Amino acid sequence: MLDPTTIGLGIALWLGFRKQQNTQFGVLTPEREEVYRNALEFLTDPMKLNELAEHYQREGLKVQAAMLKKRAEWRGRSTPVKAQHEHIFNQAMQSENVHAILACAEAFEKMTATVKAKQLRDRAKALYEENEAKAKNTVDDSAPSHPAPQESSTRVKAPSNGAAKAESIPRNTEADTHTEIS
Repeated sequence: MLDPTTIGLGIALWLGFRKQQNTQFGVLTPEREEVYRNALEFLTDPMKLNELAEHYQREGLKVQAAMLKKRAEWRGRSTPVKAQHEHIFNQAMQSENVHAILACAEAFEKMTATVKAKQLRDRAKALYEENEAKAKNTVDDSAPSHPAPQESSTRVKAPSNGAAKAESIPRNTEADTHTEIS
């Protein structure tokens, strides 16, 4: 039979799980989401961002807590690091290398600098479209101005025995048609 201590412990565990099920643990409610988004966008104090991140961590919102911690790191950068990031951003904006710009945008986004990442992606998109237009113009300019060859007036008469038409027979167009087989 069960002793009273085991029964008491079982009831306490059951009540604890029941209470947790009735809470909003780990659920990003609309109110929490609004606070989260406003904090990411407008809260500039790294200490308050860290406090909010700890609160979200306790509430079971691990992803949001991690993003708030990253934003706190971004907002709390030292002046030399800010200058270095600004220099990297300016170099990327002046670059002509689309892949490097996109890699830089991804790095800024991982640091939660989403506005800078969007600006870099817009720059990469504009460069890509510009390069595509240049490539199209280059192809159009280098195309020969010769007219298309006229279709031959000679027609192949289909054999009366039901054999395939001459147009449907594949033809070898390579110059070296005679190869030796060993």
